[in-house]
Amino acid sequence: MKLSSVLPPKVKGVLRKAFKIAHRLLAPDFVRLHKYSADKRFLQLLAFAAIFDHEAAREWVRWALECRTKWLCKQGPLPLTNPEMKNLLVAVVREALAAQHLDRPIMLGLSSGFDARPLMVALWSIGIRPNLYTFGQIGNLDYDLARILDRRLDLGVVFIDTSEEDWSLELFEEVTSKTLDMPLSPRILVERTMARLHGPFLDVQGHLNRPLTGGTDPDTIEPGWDGARRTFARRNDWFSFQHVFPRRLVLSLLPEKPPSQDPGLSHYRQLDLGYRQRQRIRPTATSAQALALPYETERWVGHWLAASDFEKQGQRRWLGFVKTLDTKVFFDMASLTEETRQEIDAARIAKFYNACGRPISVSKTDPQKVLAPPHGHFSLFACYQNNQSFRKLVHEVIRRLDGRGVFDRSFTRSVFDNFVSGSWRGQQMLTGLLTVDVAIEVGRI
Repeated sequence: MKLSSVLPPKVKGVLRKAFKIAHRLLAPDFVRLHKYSADKRFLQLLAFAAIFDHEAAREWVRWALECRTKWLCKQGPLPLTNPEMKNLLVAVVREALAAQHLDRPIMLGLSSGFDARPLMVALWSIGIRPNLYTFGQIGNLDYDLARILDRRLDLGVVFIDTSEEDWSLELFEEVTSKTLDMPLSPRILVERTMARLHGPFLDVQGHLNRPLTGGTDPDTIEPGWDGARRTFARRNDWFSFQHVFPRRLVLSLLPEKPPSQDPGLSHYRQLDLGYRQRQRIRPTATSAQALALPYETERWVGHWLAASDFEKQGQRRWLGFVKTLDTKVFFDMASLTEETRQEIDAARIAKFYNACGRPISVSKTDPQKVLAPPHGHFSLFACYQNNQSFRKLVHEVIRRLDGRGVFDRSFTRSVFDNFVSGSWRGQQMLTGLLTVDVAIEVGRI
């Protein structure tokens, strides 16, 4: 029974008022409107790029632990061989597709990582050739690797160049009102493009695989529940706003107690899986895009939660398996002997760009504007440099945000000036400001 359910209304009112006053006293001074300085959703969105639902996190952690228990009861603790892993991968892909009961074209986003490409190989093995797409622009590792694969294997990839797409604020507002994908994301452009080409579709996505297959080094996590919270906060400062928040305020936005006391899932993993993965990153279906999530099926979750820390360290076991798959698809790994994800990523970037830290020009008009080092599939800064419609969107949101009076104008101007100067922190903070404005507009906060 929750304490709030047995407290008298007057007491609950006093507690709510005290909470608001406390947050107002702790609130950063760049927040001008008091109603936002006391709004936990607003503060969580800036600090963690998410609006947390503690009950949803507890329910997901409970389900994940049940998956682990069922796997251990049926399969035991012994690791799978490579052929057994391949069979499990194919089985969960079939299961995820069957769960949708939809007769729609099947899509798959192709990237440089090791989540989507194994799904493509598994789909091929059961006779399905998915329609492939990639978004980003030249200079992004995902985009560049997909172009190489497309040329070598004639895959027919649809390339969605974020430096040329038409960015619509109305489209983002429409989608944000219904999805969990709060930060401005090119995935919204993907849905529009693929629906235009194929009509309503089924998107097979690699969500959740990396955190499941890649354990966290326990030496890097502070001990205890409070230590897990501090570590989680430090690693999830996606909008780089935490440095302007009082530290006590940041930690107060996280749950006071772990979702579960079960030792089968560490405190940090509970936060990472129940909050970051489930509530910030997890994709959401729309009318045009249904989702198949093989890595979120019971057996896949159960297997990897039951796997040893040694197998998951640096994705050691998963990458060892991936190397046994189609060498043409994983050409970037064929000659690599490194054991961990960090070493492999560094070696791949060096292979494509000659040196790990070499800047890549991202501006079509100013070669001095660079993105360094190559990473990911989208750069807000590069898109702003190259895409007139995106620049218009950014300027419109900044004007609207100033008009709301939520932040001090000197603060928003400072963030914007840092962004256009090429500052990485400025890019992250501007993403936070854009996200907050859209969230306010559609009523999420």
